[in-house]
Amino acid sequence: MSEVSGFLKDQTVFITGVTGFLGKVMLWKALKEAGDGIKIYAMVRPSKDGSPQKRLEDLYSAKIFDELLASKPQLKERVIAIPGDITMDGFGMSPEDQQRVENEVTVIIHSAATTKFTEKLKLAVEMNTLGVKRMLDLAKRCKNLVSVVHISTCYVAADKPNSHIEDRIYPTRCTPYEIIERVRDLNVDEAEKFMEEVIHPYPNTYSFTKALAEQIVAHERENLPICILRPSIVTASWVEPLPGWIDVMFGPAGLFLATGMGALKVMIGKVHNVTDMVPVDTVCNGILTAAWRNVKLSKEAPDFPANMPIYHIATSTVNPVTWMTSQLIVPSYFCLHRPKRNFGWPGYARMISSRTLFTVGKYLAHYLPAALVDSLRLVQGKKAFMLRAAQKLDRAMEALGHFTLNQWFFSNKTTNAMMADLNETDKRVYNLDLTYLDWDVYFINFLHGIRKFLLKEDLEPVKQKDQTVSKQGGWFQSLMNGIRSYLVIISLGCLIYFFRQNFWILQLRAKKIKGMLQNMANNLGTRAITNTA
Repeated sequence: MSEVSGFLKDQTVFITGVTGFLGKVMLWKALKEAGDGIKIYAMVRPSKDGSPQKRLEDLYSAKIFDELLASKPQLKERVIAIPGDITMDGFGMSPEDQQRVENEVTVIIHSAATTKFTEKLKLAVEMNTLGVKRMLDLAKRCKNLVSVVHISTCYVAADKPNSHIEDRIYPTRCTPYEIIERVRDLNVDEAEKFMEEVIHPYPNTYSFTKALAEQIVAHERENLPICILRPSIVTASWVEPLPGWIDVMFGPAGLFLATGMGALKVMIGKVHNVTDMVPVDTVCNGILTAAWRNVKLSKEAPDFPANMPIYHIATSTVNPVTWMTSQLIVPSYFCLHRPKRNFGWPGYARMISSRTLFTVGKYLAHYLPAALVDSLRLVQGKKAFMLRAAQKLDRAMEALGHFTLNQWFFSNKTTNAMMADLNETDKRVYNLDLTYLDWDVYFINFLHGIRKFLLKEDLEPVKQKDQTVSKQGGWFQSLMNGIRSYLVIISLGCLIYFFRQNFWILQLRAKKIKGMLQNMANNLGTRAITNTA
């Protein structure tokens, strides 16, 4: 019997960030496992595109909810949309909604944030730092609260590259209160003037303001039963809800697709560095398990909540993978499955660690061809777009450069302790063991997901015999369906790598063979002349 699911069935959960990539999977998992027992208040920001309730209904149109809601349509009634905004005091909720939350909510999961690396400093502070302070204020007013989970990021330690990161709070040069005070009375543009000075040595406002938020939690949590969960780079699902499911074009997904479309030829980075990616379903399993464990620690651990747990959901120390793996698989995959829209033949995106050489390379490989294509299009009376696309790709690589040039190794000590607390059923239902993640298979499913869920391409139909699997084994069969081309892709990738690594040897041998043939021809010619004479 699942203890975590049993816990969730008795809770009223308040979730922020439910419309995001992580939030959707978290909502799906909670509804699937807790069913009719759970009650969820989903805080949704009103927008010009629709009311919070409409945005929640739109969320159910995601492919992952099809099977779940078809079998149990009543689960929609367990989720109630509450209008709110993390940038406003009291989350901008109405007095009636605030009263409901304070009287009924037992668990808070705070996921809402701006994940935009290039977000303006004042906006990032408002959402990622002050938003957490507002969440804590709300949590302290909840009368029946038993658990709070704050979703942070492993890259609160982005200023400490090439080091081992422990599960503890890392202070910044300036306290969060000094930063809040400094930007309080400034408009967005005024605050931006000293952005680089303030965030140094952090590479972006996202990781910086997330680090500030953790310090806010440490200083203001008082006796709240709270923990911090830090995922690394959240990527497509491993098993649930669907293998390879993804609905946002960010980070590695954008780089992989640009490579597959033939647009990305060179990128800044070190090919043998560890890249810490983690599947979204593993992160969601960690969130729900952490919410349950807070209650367990409240009863059993005398040093909780004074000793606040911090969990890393990461792969760098338990199942590391380097950029080389993706460098082999991605172009090979897209050679076999070319996107309908592309800019050329998918090729190997060479990683260059020198910024000077990368600058030269990107102008030769990206900007120059783009300018030539745009010139031809203008001559033909067509709209130019390639140069603009190259600039957009350049900005994306610039934002990711700090993370492709460096590596981090995140401690899994506290996460391992949480896994040890799970019974055998929960270890299966809320799987956190990333040692079993096969990266080759995962990347192929990831790329399938990009084509199917982002590009909306029709993939090869599944054979009839593959559709007769039992319900219990359905996820496993889905996983196996994604690796049909596995051996071909890996073999092709190895051939590409071997050819590129040994190209100079092949050239040398070709020159030697050519020289030998030339000498033979000369000797034959000389003999013929001698015999004639």
